[in-house]
Amino acid sequence: MKFLPTLLFTLLFYTPVAYSENANALASQASQEYDLDNFKEATKLFEQATTLEPNNYKFNIGLGSSKYKLNDFSSAEAEFRKALSAIQSQPQPPTQQYADALYNLANSLVQQNKLEEAIKNYEESLKTIPDQEHVKNNLEYAKKLLEEQKKQEQQNGQSSDQDSEKQDGQKDKQDDEQKNKEQNNQQQDDKQNSETNPNSPQDNNENSKKDQEQDGQSNDKNNQQNNQQDSQQSNQQDSQDDQQNNKGASDKDNQPNNRQNDTDQPDNPNEFDPNNINQSEHDANDHDQSAIAGETLLNALTEHRGAQRNFRHAEALKQIKSSGGKLPQRDW
Repeated sequence: MKFLPTLLFTLLFYTPVAYSENANALASQASQEYDLDNFKEATKLFEQATTLEPNNYKFNIGLGSSKYKLNDFSSAEAEFRKALSAIQSQPQPPTQQYADALYNLANSLVQQNKLEEAIKNYEESLKTIPDQEHVKNNLEYAKKLLEEQKKQEQQNGQSSDQDSEKQDGQKDKQDDEQKNKEQNNQQQDDKQNSETNPNSPQDNNENSKKDQEQDGQSNDKNNQQNNQQDSQQSNQQDSQDDQQNNKGASDKDNQPNNRQNDTDQPDNPNEFDPNNINQSEHDANDHDQSAIAGETLLNALTEHRGAQRNFRHAEALKQIKSSGGKLPQRDW
């Protein structure tokens, strides 16, 4: 705190009047020491005097003044308050002593930076005795100090707010940097784990995907094999049916010839019969016609079986696709 050098804090000291021989002797000796600037010895003697007469406000003012000179402002404040209390307890309080005690109390408060309370005591002293230049000067001085103090507190508050905002901004920046650092560390850890741990979630997903693809390929392969087996069985069945039909047609073609041979065979094979020549020609013609009819029937049956085999194969493939690769439930 900056003090104006032209203003001084003047302490009013009164030479005590003897209330008793011992107290008077102690107070008189203390006053001499005070005048010689021997404030420690004066303080010691005034303390002994106040012990003998605690309610003597003049002894309290003398002790407070000695402590003030020793820069013990808190103890000085306490002694000046005791003096004011003792003065106010008088039937007719002395005006000048009361005003002086207020002045000395205000001075001790200023030294402790208790400016608002000091200003009140200065003003109270001026109300008691208005024309006191030393009190007016110290009052103006205390008011200037209080104004400067408020300005300084305001500036400190603004500076503190700015510092707080700056610290908050720095803290947010540090938090963001720490968060980014943690994320980077986590990503690096995940990358290392994925490289060293074959059972990581990503690898498991890839393995599961590969297993599904292999299962799908296996199912497609099985379905293809089943389709091939069904197609082979169907072809075998068609081939068997065609053989059976061919055999039936062949048997049918052979049956008329056998019957014809049985009926036309002569009793004597060495005997010549002119009528047999015509009959043989007729049998040959019948045989040619039967062969043509058999071949036509065989071709028709072959075409029919081929169409039926193609239809069964197409229906089987359609049912396999619609059922997701499963074997057909119906035998086509």
